[in-house]
Amino acid sequence: MIGIAASKFSKILVKKDIVQFDDYEQCILGFEIILTAVFQLGALIILGTFLGYFWETIIFLLFFSTLRAYAGGFHASSILKCSGLMALFIIVSIYVSINVAASNNSLTLIFINLISFMIIIYFKSFSELRVFKRSREFRMSKYLIVFLAEFLVILLVSFIVPELIQLCTIATMGILLESITLININQLGGFRNEENR
Repeated sequence: MIGIAASKFSKILVKKDIVQFDDYEQCILGFEIILTAVFQLGALIILGTFLGYFWETIIFLLFFSTLRAYAGGFHASSILKCSGLMALFIIVSIYVSINVAASNNSLTLIFINLISFMIIIYFKSFSELRVFKRSREFRMSKYLIVFLAEFLVILLVSFIVPELIQLCTIATMGILLESITLININQLGGFRNEENR
């Protein structure tokens, strides 16, 4: 269905001379990627709304996707598997956030983010750290800067507005679950690694 829609959109652009015929296949691929992302995000937001957690879903997707754009990670082999995993991630995050919010404990957020940081450092930065040792130059990767920025936002909001601890926990879970996708799970099958562009 997505392929058919992408093909139709591409044909319209070729007919109107917006896209050259030589770029037709690339145009189809681009539309497939866009439509798949819109479909997946829409389905996840509808799920979150249906469960009564619209804002929690938005916050999760925002923090998860922002870090994923810089850190990369493993991707499911199909859109259906990907959507299913994301739905599971959101449901688990909501469950955890309800329990952390009940305890109103910001230290839990710090602990979860510390785990995320260790996973990122070990599985994403390990090869880069060897390069740092050889060149004796320190540079921080963009994904570490994004992680630290997200962590600081969560920490500040949780201390300044304690009533938002549940949203802060959702954001923290988004970071944790994205960092878990950096772990090499190729041996489990059904997954492929896609490095950051």
